[in-house]
Amino acid sequence: SERAGLIDWLIKTHKTHRCTDFTLFFTVNILDRVVQSGWFKKNPDPDLALVCAYFIASKYEERTTFSTDEYIRLLPVEIRRREFFDVEKQILGVLNFNLTVITPLNFLDDYLDGADAGDEAEMYAHFLLELTLLSKKFVGASPSILAAAAVALATKTLEGTARSGSDYTASKLDETVKLMCKSYASLSVESHLFEKYIQDRCYNVAYIHPIS
Repeated sequence: SERAGLIDWLIKTHKTHRCTDFTLFFTVNILDRVVQSGWFKKNPDPDLALVCAYFIASKYEERTTFSTDEYIRLLPVEIRRREFFDVEKQILGVLNFNLTVITPLNFLDDYLDGADAGDEAEMYAHFLLELTLLSKKFVGASPSILAAAAVALATKTLEGTARSGSDYTASKLDETVKLMCKSYASLSVESHLFEKYIQDRCYNVAYIHPIS
C-alpha cells in the first residue's frame, strides 16, 4: 500500500539520519492522526505530510536536527520553505499542538526486563514493533499490548517460552501475536525494514520466522 511504502522509506531515512527510535514511532503517530483527521481531502500530498511529520517529530525529540532545507530536499518535488512551514502549521493545528504521545517504546524496555529477554530476543522484539508500523491493521492498537505481544513473540521464537514481561495474559495477546506473524509473512525482502535487520549488529533477526 502507499502508506506502507511511505513508512518503509521513512525507516531508511531515519536510519541514515541516526535518529532515535522514538522519532520514528512519533512520526508515524503524527501521520496516522493526520490521515484520520481527513486532512488529505484538501491536501492530497502524502510525501509532504510525511516529511513534515518527520520534521516535527525530529524537532521534538532530537538534540540536534538538520536544517529545514535538508528536510525539504527529501521531497520528490521542489517547494518553497514558506510552503513547507505552512503545511507544518496545518499539521500542528490538526494535532491541536498535542505532541505528548505514548508509543510502544514507552513500555518495551520494562517488558523486556520483566521477561529477562536475551540480547537477540530484545533485538527481535524491536524488529517486530517496527514491523507493526507498516500495517494499517495496527493503527489504534494499544501501545502496551503491541509491546507486550512483541516481547512474548520474540521470547517464544528465540528462547522457547513466551514471556511478555507484562500483566497481560497470553489470551489477551494472542490476536496481536498472530497478526504480527501474518505481517512478517507478507514482509518483502526488498524492504528497508528487512535490510535494516539483516545486519550482523542486529543479529540478522529479519531472517527469523516468528513462532506463535
